[in-house]
Amino acid sequence: MDVNDTRNGSPSVPSTEIVDRDEADPEAVRRAIHQRGRELERREVARAVERLGGEDSLTAEQRAVIERMAAAIVNGIVATPDAVLQDASTDDDAVRTAIELFDPDE
Repeated sequence: MDVNDTRNGSPSVPSTEIVDRDEADPEAVRRAIHQRGRELERREVARAVERLGGEDSLTAEQRAVIERMAAAIVNGIVATPDAVLQDASTDDDAVRTAIELFDPDE
């Protein structure tokens, strides 16, 4: 369990080894980063809803606002490694750097 998640009172997002660090496949790394982003987005939406009193205390519009905000944040965070990896189809160093900076398995 992640120490930060314990402090915040939420369980860690389960992680499985998605990216083979020895095989720097840009497309696999992109997919893994996006998958991790979606997992974090779902977890943080659930956490925000709970902190605001639970599902029953929010209108559909309020829930949608939270979901759009979480998606926008995640999309903003993954945009840079995504762009680098799109251009890195033959640059193993760029792929390894993206794995180190945005490790989808941590």
